[in-house]
Amino acid sequence: FTGYINSVLQSKNTTMKKFILGGIIMDFETIINLFTDAEIVDALIRNKGVLRMLKAKDFGVTSYLAKRGDTKKEVAASKYCHLEILEKLAEDPDVFIRVEVARNEICSDKILKLLASDSDARVREFVAKNKNSSAETLSILAKDKCMSVRGAVAGNLSCPVEILELLANDDRNYVKNAIASNKICPPDILRSLSKEDDIEIRKSVAIHQNCPEDALKRLYRDYQAVRILVVLNPKCPNDILYKAVGDQDDMIRSAAQFTLNRNFE
Repeated sequence: FTGYINSVLQSKNTTMKKFILGGIIMDFETIINLFTDAEIVDALIRNKGVLRMLKAKDFGVTSYLAKRGDTKKEVAASKYCHLEILEKLAEDPDVFIRVEVARNEICSDKILKLLASDSDARVREFVAKNKNSSAETLSILAKDKCMSVRGAVAGNLSCPVEILELLANDDRNYVKNAIASNKICPPDILRSLSKEDDIEIRKSVAIHQNCPEDALKRLYRDYQAVRILVVLNPKCPNDILYKAVGDQDDMIRSAAQFTLNRNFE
C-alpha cells in the first residue's frame, strides 16, 4: 500500500493525483506527511477519511483546517475536533460556523455557555438542544426572548425538572407543547398541561407514557383527536380501554381494540 501511495505521489498527472488522494483511505502518518505537499492539500481536505481523524492525533492539522474558509464548517461539526479549536471557532464571525459548534455532540459546557449569549437566536437554539448544556446554561436560555430557544430548552432530554416547571408557565403554547412532548416530563407537569386550552398540548399529554391516570381519564372526555391518543397510550388503564371498545365512535373502538391486543401479546 505504501508503494502504491508513493507511485501516486510520483505521478506527473496532478489532476489524477488529487483525485486519487481525495478518496483513498490512508493511515495517519501518511496524512501528516502529505500535508507538507501544498499541491495536494486541497485534495486531502476533501477526503472524509482525513476529516474523521481530526480528533487530535495532530493538533497542527486540525488547526490548519480550522483556518481555511472552505473547511471551517466541517471542522466545527466534526466529533473528532479538539475542544481548543472549537473554542476558537465559537468566536467566528460566520454564524453558520458558530451553529455547527453549538450543535457538535462533543462541545463542552464551557463553550456552550459562551454561545448561550450569542447574538443570533439560531446559535442559542442549538445550545439549548445540546445534551451537554448544563443546568446553569439551560437556566439562562429558559429566559431567552426567543420562543424557539425556550422551546429547545423545554425539549432537551437533559433539562432539569425545575426548569421544565418554570417553562410550563410560559406564555407561548409552542413552549408548553415542547414540554409535553419531552420524554422526561414528569406526571405532575403533564397533569397541569392536560388542562391547557390548546388541543395540540393536550394531544401531546394524552400519548405521553408518563401521563397520570387521572389526567388520562379526564382527556378521554375530550375531542375525538385527543381521545384516540388516550386509548393508544401504552399506559392507558384497562377500565378506559374496556369502556372504549364499546364507544359509539368507530375510530375510538378500533384504537382501543388495537391497544388491548397489543397489551395481551
